[in-house]
Amino acid sequence: MSHLEYYDYDGVGARNKQQFKYSQAVRVGDKIECTGQGTSLYLYGFFSYQDSHRRMEPRTREFYMEINAEINQAFRNVELNLRDAGGRG
Repeated sequence: MSHLEYYDYDGVGARNKQQFKYSQAVRVGDKIECTGQGTSLYLYGFFSYQDSHRRMEPRTREFYMEINAEINQAFRNVELNLRDAGGRG
């Protein structure tokens, strides 16, 4: 029987684990379940709805304003999460 394995990449992932007690990914056998890879700008002093959907690079905390950069960063965040949990990306 498979067991649960929990993963938290460096930076935001590790901090979220410590502050909010959740993991970025959970692996059961060959299946990896990821959390959402958006941002919680409320943690960084941003409170407007307009800012609440922006994407962040999880290690540098850099935010992207341009939509294509946001989309690319969202995919990089998912890939980082999958690879950290032992996936191939």
